[in-house]
Amino acid sequence: MRHTAGAAPSQAPEQLRVMSTARTQSHGTSEVVSRAMMDKFVPGTSAVKMLAQLPGVQFTSSDALGVDTWSSTLYARGFVQDQMGFTLDGVPLGDQGYFTYNGLKSQAAIAPENIASMDISQGAGAVDAPGTTNLGGQISMVSSNPLQKAGARVSQSFGSWNAYHTFVRVDSGNLNKTGTRFYVSYVRNDTDKWKGAGYQFEQNVNAKLVQPLKNNSELSFFFDWNNLVQPVDYQDLSFNYLSVYGTRLDNYYPNYTNAYNAAAGKYTLGQDKTNDPKDVGYYDVGRVWNDYLAYTKLKLNMTNNLSWDTTLYGHGQKAMGVFTNPFHASPNGAPLSEQIKRPWLMRFGFTSGMNWHMGHNVLRAGIWYEYYRNAISQTLYEAPLLGQGVPDPNHLGPEFDRMWAFDFNTNTFMGYVEDQYYIKPNLVASVGFKAMTSTTRGSQVANNTGEAALAQGSLNASDGFLPHFNVDYHFARHSELYFDIAKNLRTYADGGYGLGSVWGVTNLQTFNQMKQVIKPETDWTYMVGYRYQAKKLSASVSFYHTDFFNRLQTIASGNIVNPTDSVANVGSVHMNGVDVGATIRPVKGLSFYNSFSYNHGWYGSDVSDGGTIYHTKGKKIVNYPSFMYKTQLAYAYHGAEVHFDASYMSSRPFDYMNTLHVPSYWLASMGARYNFNRVGPLSTLSVGFNVYNLFNSTYIGTMGDNGNPMQGDYQSFSIGAPRSFFGTISASY
Repeated sequence: MRHTAGAAPSQAPEQLRVMSTARTQSHGTSEVVSRAMMDKFVPGTSAVKMLAQLPGVQFTSSDALGVDTWSSTLYARGFVQDQMGFTLDGVPLGDQGYFTYNGLKSQAAIAPENIASMDISQGAGAVDAPGTTNLGGQISMVSSNPLQKAGARVSQSFGSWNAYHTFVRVDSGNLNKTGTRFYVSYVRNDTDKWKGAGYQFEQNVNAKLVQPLKNNSELSFFFDWNNLVQPVDYQDLSFNYLSVYGTRLDNYYPNYTNAYNAAAGKYTLGQDKTNDPKDVGYYDVGRVWNDYLAYTKLKLNMTNNLSWDTTLYGHGQKAMGVFTNPFHASPNGAPLSEQIKRPWLMRFGFTSGMNWHMGHNVLRAGIWYEYYRNAISQTLYEAPLLGQGVPDPNHLGPEFDRMWAFDFNTNTFMGYVEDQYYIKPNLVASVGFKAMTSTTRGSQVANNTGEAALAQGSLNASDGFLPHFNVDYHFARHSELYFDIAKNLRTYADGGYGLGSVWGVTNLQTFNQMKQVIKPETDWTYMVGYRYQAKKLSASVSFYHTDFFNRLQTIASGNIVNPTDSVANVGSVHMNGVDVGATIRPVKGLSFYNSFSYNHGWYGSDVSDGGTIYHTKGKKIVNYPSFMYKTQLAYAYHGAEVHFDASYMSSRPFDYMNTLHVPSYWLASMGARYNFNRVGPLSTLSVGFNVYNLFNSTYIGTMGDNGNPMQGDYQSFSIGAPRSFFGTISASY
């Protein structure tokens, strides 16, 4: 049953679009995704999906562009996206789960076209990175600056499933002698689902202003508004549903009659051939999100050796999750009801840090503080009787049951110090640590679950010493050797009743019992690697080991008919892995990239769930493949560019006991683009064409949408999109 539950990379050069076959200019544990790499993707593609071309990174989604918010999931070296840190220009974006209880989804924070570069640290991330989820590394996005010359850019993409993506950006250029400049952009993304009915519509506005100051200092402002409307998701599947209906099974929308009959137990479409007829489909499962993000950043070069950066930020979110519930009848006699979840979030904070160059040392110290208030409720409204209309979240019937409501407020404080010591110009060692404490207070606002009281009280996650040690040695002209070790902590997530957090347990007594034994997630990560970067060849190999303690994972307990999402401590988890990648450039414009990744992650202890002992010790971690292979062949000549990409993902364990596995698959895509450069008054004019899933592979993409079962089948995975075509025309003035 569905529950809607290192140093920053430098700015891009003074242009909006760069054509190149180069991949990255990476350093230490960080891999940099350049603007040139991002330009190979269809405009409007999720920025997080673009990271999947890197070794060890897995991205899955139900749609071709990776923008479906329910199914889009990123893994890196066995860690899922809500166990990694995300920032935009140093502003923490928080948890990246479906309901971002303390943050903002990266795709809603900035238009992909306005990203100058992305940096992913697959080690532990820098000690100064603000965030409470940084167990599995850090993803840092850097926004492009306004151009110094006035201009405008328009890009229009179109494609399969009535996909339309429009991007418009206007740059003011320098407005005065001091270099004051800004840009404003607007994005409109509209696409239908590739199966069933429904659409996703998203709008985004970005604005950035930069005011240069003396001594290369700078004051900047950034604003983001994002609006998302998706009336109905892709239906989650189980192995049983897949065997009965195949991959095209989807929700009933817009056929209210079929949904109505199924809720009443009249299975006219063969739903009774499955093991869970009522969950075969729903009328609608969707969402409406509105987000606002703003920051102001002051970068001061106080002397030639001393700099001070301070950022103030704020973020607000108002959202609505919609689900036509076939398990709760309406008072008017309709066998179903309209279930609405309303998450609401307000957060603000600041970061402040100083860098002091002193001889062979660079000393860093700083703080981060954030306060957020998060409220979420679940309410039932009457669904119309058959023949009297259809459920409409914009025109709800009478409210008849406020099932539950929670209110949370959290204070988080982090401080860090680090000494980066240049033993030699080509040999640097960094030693530092951070201290963090985060306290969440939650209260029950409404309760009609049948329990006397739900979870309420406070939880604290703290650690006064989270060390980080790093060595980076450029021992030859093109060779780099690096080593990284760190300890990290993830604070407790909050969420509503049954939504897969500690606060989602069934009653107050269970919550109080868990408080006595539960501990925050921590891990130690170890990494050693070698990188070779030259004109004709770039190659790298990295080995890593992780010891993960008190791993809290969503457990889909009970059975598929009557499940409950809960959080269980699956104990220790250990991972060993290696990533190998190489790009050869035999002639000008031609590049050939290959990477291979191996990960062996296993649970270190057995798990008790509902009094049953599951012998998970030694079993592989769920949802992540043991092997991945990626390749890209690209060629650029003058204004023309073409590339072919392919990837292989091995089978993945579906349940904690490893009795079910999702099959392996190959996925290929291709793209071509031609840049006409100056055409009349236009400074650039380009056209592009891309094909996703070139060979029309049928594969299971995202897993664990609704959590993973301890053993056996469950309705918690989705099918990847079929072959899709996209075309783009862009012009700059």
